[in-house]
Amino acid sequence: MTLSTDILVGLWLILPAYIANVTAPLAHGRRYVDGGRKFAGKPFLGKGKTWEGTLFAIFMGTAAGMVEISLYPYVNGITSVRGIILPMQTAVSVFALSLGAMLGDMAGAFIKRQSGIPRGEPAPLLDQLDFVIGAFVVASPFIELRPLPVLFVVAFTPLIHLLVNLIGYKLGHKKEPW
Repeated sequence: MTLSTDILVGLWLILPAYIANVTAPLAHGRRYVDGGRKFAGKPFLGKGKTWEGTLFAIFMGTAAGMVEISLYPYVNGITSVRGIILPMQTAVSVFALSLGAMLGDMAGAFIKRQSGIPRGEPAPLLDQLDFVIGAFVVASPFIELRPLPVLFVVAFTPLIHLLVNLIGYKLGHKKEPW
């Protein structure tokens, strides 16, 4: 495979997780996933993780994945002319990617809270990669993870994440530009 093939395959594969991650804050939830509980005297997850945001994100990521599935015959028909065969997603795989993204994001929030990093403060790489790692771990039984597309996603997600967050910040959907 060429670099452009690996990039396209990686983006196609991770799209449901990206959509889940970017849509979670749009729900403006009020019911905290951790119920306000603490662990070792510190917030377990904090006020940034709500049931409304989590469920909305999983729904949106899965919905985006279902659109991907419906477009697969057409998109793969176009890419296959150039020798690029996209991985075929399933309802289970796109749900797993979306769920994994949210679980990874929560794991990152837990690490930040237990490390004493306040909500909204940056934690370079952890903020950008927690959801990707969670998505790949949860979805790995249901999808083929080729090394180079996964490496591309891990390498370029911090930049993509920063750009998307800047846009969200400028549009007023995020309090911080990271």
